Amino acid sequence: MTSHSALFTTLAFALTAAACGDAEPPAVDCATADVKPFSQLGEVMGYCTPCHSGSNPPEGVRFDNYADAAADAARGAAEIADGEMPQGGGMPESAQQAFIHWALCGKPE
Repeated sequence: MTSHSALFTTLAFALTAAACGDAEPPAVDCATADVKPFSQLGEVMGYCTPCHSGSNPPEGVRFDNYADAAADAARGAAEIADGEMPQGGGMPESAQQAFIHWALCGKPE
């Protein structure tokens, strides 16, 4: 493999990984985090569910019910922490932290 093709392969892999939402969830100290149950995340879900609900949500990620939200919680936390979600921004820091704490600290129902 030439150096150019190796560079191209590395670059292609990096771009694919970035496009696929391979963000890492942030570190959270769950012992001190204010963790609200899913039933109290209405403000947060108001930013998620306009797109991530129904029968054909983006990338199959749904947040309109507990089971689906819990299944994609770590990914959602990582994308919120990286500023990737919600698209268009606007989610207050307190709402971001509420979702991240819920997602990474036990996902209480």
